[in-house]
Amino acid sequence: MILIVLLLAPVEWVCGQRQGIALHPHVGGILDLREVWVPGRMAYAGWPGVSVGIVQHQKLIYAKGFGYADLENKRPTTPDTLCRIASHSKLFTAIAIMRLRDQGNVWLDDPVEKHLEGFPISMTHPGAAAVLIGRARS
Repeated sequence: MILIVLLLAPVEWVCGQRQGIALHPHVGGILDLREVWVPGRMAYAGWPGVSVGIVQHQKLIYAKGFGYADLENKRPTTPDTLCRIASHSKLFTAIAIMRLRDQGNVWLDDPVEKHLEGFPISMTHPGAAAVLIGRARS
């Protein structure tokens, strides 16, 4: 019965949307394993839904939604489902700062106000140190 349902389902529901290197048999096999692992991980962690995207050389090569974006209305998660990024933005910010540092555009010891004009950080505690780009001043 499940096989019939899967045969009638759109291809991207079964194996995700794949392009480029994701169509290679070896990579496809790895993605097949991921498609079994993700629902198991979701069940273990109690996640209702997850969107997965894999990018290679600035091109989306794989995308699939798992579970539900809306449990109450049973709306499935798709690759186009908007998700909260939460603390993941810290990683992108850190990478951007380190690239700017590597290019010589900022120093980790620079005060934040030097690069964010119009965004002064006022010190409310007399013993507070300046907020620096890359670390706290002691």
